[in-house]
Amino acid sequence: MKKRISVILALILILSCLAPCALARGQYLGYQTVVNCDNWVTLRRSASTSAASVAKVPLGATVEVYAYNSQFAECYYLGMHGYILTAYLSGGDDDYMGEMYVVNCNEFVTLRKHPSTSAASVTKVAKGQKVDAYYYNSTFARCTYRGMEGYILLEYLSSSPASTRGSYMGTMTVTNCDSWVTLRSAPSTKASTVTRVPRGDTVEAYRYDGQFAECYYSGLHGYILLKYLG
Repeated sequence: MKKRISVILALILILSCLAPCALARGQYLGYQTVVNCDNWVTLRRSASTSAASVAKVPLGATVEVYAYNSQFAECYYLGMHGYILTAYLSGGDDDYMGEMYVVNCNEFVTLRKHPSTSAASVTKVAKGQKVDAYYYNSTFARCTYRGMEGYILLEYLSSSPASTRGSYMGTMTVTNCDSWVTLRSAPSTKASTVTRVPRGDTVEAYRYDGQFAECYYSGLHGYILLKYLG
């Protein structure tokens, strides 16, 4: 009987120690993503850069986060508990850029596993499609698309679908032809004619690809071969 009572008392003491620890967590911040590192960050046993490592958390991985202080967050990763520097975590509401459109490309952009142009592809996102975008740095945004997560270059994202045009080339003059060039309905020499633009007239031009420019002429929209613009 005495042995049983001792075991019960021991359990009560253990539980009484665990309860305050559980309550000691700060505000729940939800799931956040590991960012701003080359390959991984250290999940540490305590909130100190000199504390022992619990695990290495890969770039792009998600962790469950509780506020701790201005430097560290208390985190849970794959059942492990520890602390990660807040500089390496992202995903709060303050980072949310909203729904963004894929723009400034020919057909699609690559959603990549990591914020690098050499990182592996998660999927291709077609021009004009929407993604949920979170600010990552001055070059990349962290994006979710149809349940998939990755990174897209900021230059390919816009809050307006109207910005699906390429970079603005300015007012260009029709040149290098005998009398006129064809403004076509699509970027192809086989596409139907919208109108003919006389030599010497000007158009508002946006770069489309290495062969065509997207152009506006007298309220009409179409495509003209770049070699005829100067």
